[in-house]
Amino acid sequence: MSKEEKITFWVVSLLLVAGIAMATAFGVSYPQPAALEPYTTRYGQYGSIEIVGNNNLKVGNGTPSTTLNGEDAYVEGTFEVDGAVDLDSTMSVAGTLTAAGTVSAEQLTTTDDATVTDDLTVSGASALNGGITADTDKFTVADATGNTSVAGTLGVGGTTTLSGLLIASSTEVTVTDGITVTPTTTLYILDAAGAVTITLAACTTDGTPLLTYGRDAVTITINDSNVRTNDGGVQALGQYDLISWICVDTEWVEISDSANS
Repeated sequence: MSKEEKITFWVVSLLLVAGIAMATAFGVSYPQPAALEPYTTRYGQYGSIEIVGNNNLKVGNGTPSTTLNGEDAYVEGTFEVDGAVDLDSTMSVAGTLTAAGTVSAEQLTTTDDATVTDDLTVSGASALNGGITADTDKFTVADATGNTSVAGTLGVGGTTTLSGLLIASSTEVTVTDGITVTPTTTLYILDAAGAVTITLAACTTDGTPLLTYGRDAVTITINDSNVRTNDGGVQALGQYDLISWICVDTEWVEISDSANS
């Protein structure tokens, strides 16, 4: 304490003692608090206060949800800290925890929803036990099965190992004469009421596979626009015939055909 602070402290103390003495002389009594553990109040170099003893610090007349059983603190209103906060144990938040700056934690556990409105950077391993959902339905991982759904394009830069079946998407369509089919799935199962000629729309991505399958007992002719067949001409699908294609530049290049009609 400075010299002025010490003088102020002793003056206030003497006035307090004098007031208590006068009150006692006039027969004024004060209710005594319940039995408390002895405590000491210390004033530090910069005016800090230290409460020593098995007591608590309580600000406000609210009721704590946790029993104050020694060396605890309760603040009914807003508690503002301008400096760093160092927590050596668990912090429980019943309401909303808002952090305007950086939050660093060796271990962070939440038993309810956690919302992050800005970037989230994780430098270590992440254990997400309960499924994953990104952008509503753009990327999902089912909790119980691990089934994964990707709504957009999946780019893989390395080797892909499949331990199960590769199931390609398929489309069933009844074609009519002169129609143009624009492939959007891998397998096209084609039906027709009679003999027809169709055109495959130009492809856009190199390496895209396509399978065309004729299911009805009719001939479906694929004209030579946007395709390169094995013989350089049109290609015909009979019943149970299957032709495999792959996209090169903007054309469907025939890989093989299986004539099972």
